[in-house]
Amino acid sequence: MKRGKTLRKKNKKAAIEMSFQFLFSIILIVVVVFVGFYVIRMFLNNAEKVKLLLAVDDIRTKVDDLSGSDDSQSLMNFKLNSVVKYICFANASLCKQKDIGNNPELINFCRDISNFRNGENMFFYPLNSVGKYNVVSAFEIYCGLESQKKNCLNVSKAICFFRGQNLGHPDEFSFYVWSPNSNSPVYIKAA
Repeated sequence: MKRGKTLRKKNKKAAIEMSFQFLFSIILIVVVVFVGFYVIRMFLNNAEKVKLLLAVDDIRTKVDDLSGSDDSQSLMNFKLNSVVKYICFANASLCKQKDIGNNPELINFCRDISNFRNGENMFFYPLNSVGKYNVVSAFEIYCGLESQKKNCLNVSKAICFFRGQNLGHPDEFSFYVWSPNSNSPVYIKAA
């Protein structure tokens, strides 16, 4: 009889230990899955950040290359994250409704960029759309080195391009960077 009680106690103790091991295994699996999803999301966000910054760098490079050249143009195509609805080129002090028509989003764009006065002339719009990738929405496109930069991009009026506008591809932005002659600034025009 005594032997039966100790056997039951050992079985009970073994069952409790086994349930703690099972519970610990479940918790460990959940933590591993959570960390895995976090790391994957971090890599995807970094990939989007790089894609956005490479697009800006490509535009800067093309504008710099075409500055001072005679009648040359280059087609720019970008696939960016769907949070960016427009790529706009504008001067904050010259953005007027007559340049952008009656589109309410672009009217809001002109109002929103009125706070920018530091030479920014290219914008991802909506302005807060790329913040989750730790990327600013406003950029200065210039020619020359950072230490000797000069404004060579003509943005006397606002011009915005929306996804799929020119080539019919629903996920691409497309426009030309154009230099009519060596004495004029570089222009942005529709493809």
